Amino acid sequence: MPEEEIEKTADQDEQIEEEETAGDLTDEEIDSVQPGKASATDLDFLIILFIALLNDLVIDPLFDLVGFVSVIFPVIKRVINIFVAALIIIWIYWKSQQFVMPEHLAKKLQGMEKQVITKIQAKIQKKIASKAIRRALIRGGAALGVESIPGLSLFTSWTVAVLSML
Repeated sequence: MPEEEIEKTADQDEQIEEEETAGDLTDEEIDSVQPGKASATDLDFLIILFIALLNDLVIDPLFDLVGFVSVIFPVIKRVINIFVAALIIIWIYWKSQQFVMPEHLAKKLQGMEKQVITKIQAKIQKKIASKAIRRALIRGGAALGVESIPGLSLFTSWTVAVLSML
């Protein structure tokens, strides 16, 4: 038993040393890493923007116009809006996950050990993931809410949600 205790103590000492080394970065420095943004020249941005514009400027007005005659068209429009919402929310989340490390943080990481760097990157990734999901749900949820209100669906909410990523 004493040997096991010695091994446990050695492992605990190593963990404490790693945490102290990882402690060189403060939570504020880790929080300074911001979620990614889109560029107007990205192919994925242009495709999503085209889908949003197509939905906002062609499909919604067409189904609103024809929807007065039939009951099925508003249902089809709602299904299309849910599909577009899912597509745009997933894209916003994916795009937000792609971040660039701030220069001051990258310099600090250069001199550290590989294990510590992976720990710090995992922390940063976790923070970015929570910011990204919040960003995607707020922007996509707001657009879906606007699209759900009759009459306001003529407002180009999906296009605004996509353009807010610039």
